[in-house]
Amino acid sequence: MQQTITRPKIIYIAGAGHSGSTLLDMLLGSSPRVMGGGELYYLQEFFANTAPDWKFDDSGSTADQSLFWKVVFREKDHLQKKAQGYPLSITARMQLLIQGKTTNVPERYNDSLLFDLISKEYKALYNEPLEIIVDSSKNLSRLTDLVANADYEIHVLHLVRDLNGYVCSQKRKGRGVLASACLWFFTNLAIRRYCKHTLRREQYNRVTFKELTESTDELISHLNSKLDLAINTQNWVEQVQQKPSYRFAGNRMRKHEFAGIRSTPSRKPCVSRVTRYILAICAWCESIGTTAITHEQKQ
Repeated sequence: MQQTITRPKIIYIAGAGHSGSTLLDMLLGSSPRVMGGGELYYLQEFFANTAPDWKFDDSGSTADQSLFWKVVFREKDHLQKKAQGYPLSITARMQLLIQGKTTNVPERYNDSLLFDLISKEYKALYNEPLEIIVDSSKNLSRLTDLVANADYEIHVLHLVRDLNGYVCSQKRKGRGVLASACLWFFTNLAIRRYCKHTLRREQYNRVTFKELTESTDELISHLNSKLDLAINTQNWVEQVQQKPSYRFAGNRMRKHEFAGIRSTPSRKPCVSRVTRYILAICAWCESIGTTAITHEQKQ
């Protein structure tokens, strides 16, 4: 008799880069019956085994040798769609900003097949059904692809880092202040507008980096109730440490032993006071109309 696999729902972490998506992925993935998949957008690069950043999963294995991914790897020719125009074109991005939707949605993977394979492999490894898959790819191309083409229930966690912190993080990597601010502004605005016009209200939640790092227990309680998670607020650090990770993309922190979330030490401002004022106005403009997870919402 063929075994029935219950389809899990997908939690997609959207946002600009360097916003804490890997940390949030690890937190969500610590819940029972949840697979923290990391940045599945780069699955093709992981399979190709050519780029240094995506050669190995967190167990130290290549795709064809990984305890988790080797079964998925065997189906790679059926998974990759090799879509033209991927990622989203400039025209499609402008359409997203103006209209909140796009008619040009290229398909990178056969995601229904991918998630079916992940569910079956999880069941085989852990002898329990998989209820949630976390994809922390962040980018708009992947988000529009999933919503348009994957026959799964999608929930979006829009993770937003404070603009000043984001600009400083990008500046340390050599990106200019103006370019960083524009990227942050238009990325977050496009994600919010797309989700507003495409998803039901209960499918979208906005999370700030500050909530993730400074009010973690409160955030966990909120996400547990909103997304049917079972993260233990008392020992979630131990849960993260004990659960095997097969992520192959994301912040390199995932490769080290997790010791919890530490407060970020105060640094000397990386931009001038005038620039900080301008960034604050920019951040305020982006936040107009948002429904951030606040203490009042949790009541």
